[in-house]
Amino acid sequence: MKKVLSGVLVVPIAFLITSPVWSGPGQRTYASSLASNASKSLSLSSGSAVLTQHNDSSRTGANLNETFLTTSNVRPGSFGKLFSRPADGYIYAQPLYVPGVNIPQIGVRNLIYVATEHNSVYCYDADDPAAQSPIWQVSLGNPVPSSDISEEYTDLTPEIGITSTPVIDPASSTLYIVAKSKDSAGYHQQLHALDIATGSERSSSPVEIAATAEGDGDASVGGVISFNPLMQLNRPGLLLKNGNIYIAFGSHGDYDPYHGWVIAYNAATLAQVAVYNTTPDGGRGSVWQSGQGLIGADDGSIYFVTGNGTCDSAQNCGRNLGESFVRLSAGLTPLDWFTPSNRVFLDGEDLDVGSGGPLLIPGTNVLAAAGKDGIMRVVDGANMGKFNADGNQDLQEFAATAYAFLGAPIYWNSPVNGPSIYLWGAGDNLKALQFNGGQIQPAPISQSSMQAPFGLPNSAPLSLSANGNQPNTGIIWAVSPSSANLPPVPAVLRAFDASDLSVELWNSNMDAARDNAGLFAKFCPPTVAGGKVYVATFSGQLNVYGLLPSCSVTLSQSQQAISSGGGAGAVDVVAADDCEWSASSNASFITIDAGASGTGSGTINFTVSPNPGPPRTGAIEVADQILTVNQDSGCSYTVDPTSIQFKWKGGSAAITIQETGACVWTAASDSSWITINSGGRGSSSDAVSISVERNPDKSSIRVGHVIVAGTTVTITQHSKRGQ
Repeated sequence: MKKVLSGVLVVPIAFLITSPVWSGPGQRTYASSLASNASKSLSLSSGSAVLTQHNDSSRTGANLNETFLTTSNVRPGSFGKLFSRPADGYIYAQPLYVPGVNIPQIGVRNLIYVATEHNSVYCYDADDPAAQSPIWQVSLGNPVPSSDISEEYTDLTPEIGITSTPVIDPASSTLYIVAKSKDSAGYHQQLHALDIATGSERSSSPVEIAATAEGDGDASVGGVISFNPLMQLNRPGLLLKNGNIYIAFGSHGDYDPYHGWVIAYNAATLAQVAVYNTTPDGGRGSVWQSGQGLIGADDGSIYFVTGNGTCDSAQNCGRNLGESFVRLSAGLTPLDWFTPSNRVFLDGEDLDVGSGGPLLIPGTNVLAAAGKDGIMRVVDGANMGKFNADGNQDLQEFAATAYAFLGAPIYWNSPVNGPSIYLWGAGDNLKALQFNGGQIQPAPISQSSMQAPFGLPNSAPLSLSANGNQPNTGIIWAVSPSSANLPPVPAVLRAFDASDLSVELWNSNMDAARDNAGLFAKFCPPTVAGGKVYVATFSGQLNVYGLLPSCSVTLSQSQQAISSGGGAGAVDVVAADDCEWSASSNASFITIDAGASGTGSGTINFTVSPNPGPPRTGAIEVADQILTVNQDSGCSYTVDPTSIQFKWKGGSAAITIQETGACVWTAASDSSWITINSGGRGSSSDAVSISVERNPDKSSIRVGHVIVAGTTVTITQHSKRGQ
């Protein structure tokens, strides 16, 4: 295994993983002091990690802990491509995301893991645009040339290496991944267990994938079928469940001989635990599901759907389960299945039931999957119905798409529409279908205005991000091809309001020069985590999208003075040519007449209303910049008299106020011996009545004041001796 390690810059911490010390032949040994800080478990309190294909073992495709991206800020000008990361081959596997990994001698990073058909695994800083080099990179052997399957084989070219989505175990900080390779000894498929912090192989890793099954089916020898590492393809995402890693296999483009296989390995020891063959007395029966991972239910059951293959109707299809929904025990013993009554027709027309992967609807036993015939089959996982030539025993069937479906539905409990199933088939619209607890409503509750191109590979992979089921946070992310031509073709990343699919929030063609999504990576859903969207491509790169850095905006002035009579004002905005901004007034007396928004530099023109009252202040805000508008008072007062004298005995007097405008005025005394009897507050011409107490000091004059409408009236009182 070849390894590269490099350093990167610091990024925010979501949660902490400290990797154990590692060493071995050809590997680097770290100081023993690192071991004192080692921890073998992850804390997933942040909830933002994406550790498996389509987010969880039910394959809902939903990250419900996304607090950055909303239906308000995913829009042109605010959202777009942030950076790209190189990769040395086609990316079929969904990228995985782990926040807060402690990298020895580097520090804590949020990480994104990318695997390619060239058998490379990359670990990149998930956030820092400047960190272009991988933190580590490993090679898991020489990939198999596609022509080794057949000179006519064109489905997965030019090489075959890592195709399925790996899985990460948070308890041991381990990434499990299957690589197909070729060397002088022949063809191999190997299960690798890698330390997520360093890329090093765990103990007992890798393990050669080999298996046998009793049966007289295709390629059997002496009643035994052996796993063929060349002809079998690991397409579905890996499943971590019951302490095991479950790996499923199908074919390369139906090139015989092949079978469907599910093989389980102990996650701690990598010892093989169990083997299941879908067609031991026949052939085919692929488990491929367009890359959708095996489902792991809470009771330990494993669910999947198979493609074209043998079904022995005399045996109720039980031992040979082509074209079937299948339930296995944790130990891979068949427990139940559903096979459509028209399986012979489906098989003859190459209409795989299992071309699309299943979804286990949360909180239920209900499985939903659509196949090449576009039919959505809804199955009770607790009572699947087996095979009945006279009629199907599943819960429901309906035409979900207008064309073949090679993808997987996803799920969200929408605050507007309730539990909803989303899918986007080739040649059809993106649809949301309501789930009522037992059945799916065939008529869409919501759908997009645009269609995906026709063609088998052109179902659009979907993911969903939301903050729980809070309103205005649900976003459907779809990667669709731009045309019906055979791959590779340009891709388009699209974002829709998950509660109203008629609202497209943003797409990568709106600013194609900046946001180009590269070549379409078929079957590979985007990964959404930590406020970013990670999109695999067939262009030799991973594209990363998110909220764009805020524009740098400055104003030509920070303050303006306006007379009480009001009038016009203006302020210049200085910004980069592609910087979008908007202006707002925080005061009703300031009206923006022109230039309320713009791109690049511009001018804001505004009007200030006449001021009938006291001085006032308002503001115009642009981004984080503020223009303060100060307006003079429109009030005018005449106060008479401005001085009053009293004898030592005291007495009373009146102060008159002549006022113009619409101002409120007040009167107040600064001395305890001066009392305001009436007229302490007014909003028009009036009089203030005051009284002065007897002066107890027989020899001294005293002076006080009454402040009326901002004017100081001096009050002088004589002493008894001074009179």
